[in-house]
Amino acid sequence: MLPDHIYQKIQDEFESEIVSQQSVYGGDINDAAKINLNEGSTFFVKWNSSAPDKMFETEAKGLNLLRS
Repeated sequence: MLPDHIYQKIQDEFESEIVSQQSVYGGDINDAAKINLNEGSTFFVKWNSSAPDKMFETEAKGLNLLRS
């Protein structure tokens, strides 16, 4: 499941407790999970301990361009 440092960062950033996490499959290079917080939010998080620098930032920019 989530590495400890990511788990704690989510709880700190959202000032909420993670009440459940479920692995999400389908990708080949990243780990991913569905996260539920005790205040009701649900979201998707993915991570890769060996990702190249700025990989996720670049992906986010591309997704925002597609959205616009």
